[in-house]
Amino acid sequence: MKHHYLIDKSLNAVILVLSVFLLPNCSTNKNPVSEDGEKIVISNGHGIEFVLIKKGYRYGFQKTNGTTLVPPHPVSGLLAGSPDNLTQAESTKYLGETGGLYAFE
Repeated sequence: MKHHYLIDKSLNAVILVLSVFLLPNCSTNKNPVSEDGEKIVISNGHGIEFVLIKKGYRYGFQKTNGTTLVPPHPVSGLLAGSPDNLTQAESTKYLGETGGLYAFE
């Protein structure tokens, strides 16, 4: 049960970053999300994009012109589990947006 609680907390933290800090006023963009085989990019409509590397759920930030602001970590991304037994996310899938929240599996 504790394992699920930690996963829940980790995912809630990622959702908080996306919904509060990164993506205000995304409704001004017709389609703020783009996706290819390796990454998902979400634009905040103000010149900054959240870049999520699917393998390992590694993320960073860039300007809309592609200039890197904060690169994704080269090795680690989202970790879940108990503190003494963390497991790295293998991959992620973008599920969609509902009410300003962006969901990933």
